[in-house]
Amino acid sequence: MAMNHPSEPELPPGNSWSAKIQQRPLVAALIIYLIFEALILLFIFLGKSLLPQVEPAFTATLLGTLVTLGGLAFLRWWNPAGFTPPRQWRDFNLYWLPAAVILLPPLVLGLNTMPLATVLYLLAAYLLTGVMEEGFYRGILLYTLEPLGWRRAALISAILFGLAHLTNLFTRSNPAIVLAQAVGAFCDGFGFAALRLRTRSIWFLILLHMLHDLLLRFTRLPAIPLDVAQVTILLFYGLYILRKSQVPA
Repeated sequence: MAMNHPSEPELPPGNSWSAKIQQRPLVAALIIYLIFEALILLFIFLGKSLLPQVEPAFTATLLGTLVTLGGLAFLRWWNPAGFTPPRQWRDFNLYWLPAAVILLPPLVLGLNTMPLATVLYLLAAYLLTGVMEEGFYRGILLYTLEPLGWRRAALISAILFGLAHLTNLFTRSNPAIVLAQAVGAFCDGFGFAALRLRTRSIWFLILLHMLHDLLLRFTRLPAIPLDVAQVTILLFYGLYILRKSQVPA
């Protein structure tokens, strides 16, 4: 069953490895996911041991970003994963609502000020997070799952994205907050997956991901209720735009 948009040609596999991966997409996705998460945990523990002066999550994100980019280069999946040139973008108007939901509410009351060093650190950290998480979950993993159908691929990738946030238990002391992060990650993960599938572009997802995380740190609104509202809207928006899609489940 062909899962690409009817107007788009089937994207050729990058090499023999990618062809093998797409023969059993669910099994391949789970294996890739488990390997990646094991590496992230390893990077967290190495960061704690070897670089105690640096936030372990930052070290893990930096190394995870390098692994993600290396995987994309090895598989030659830049284009299928959404790192596409503008001429291949489509349905770009779908980004207006997510951009408004993410950008406008935090700006209502203005933003808190922080020292320049803190601002630069957060910019770097959240940019790396955007590249890593979008590149892996909405890039490598989503493309691996795409033969299952767009809705199934978006759902499974979002579930795995939510579960991945449980690794924050190793860097945060409050399990309730970590669980809430996992649920929120599932919600916006589904919405972002739907956008990546419909638009065939990941560039603006990286930007929105970075700005979402960053503005939640600077907003004067209550961050947790704001985040809950935002990710809930993204979840239902993703369900809507995939429901309207012509691609079969």
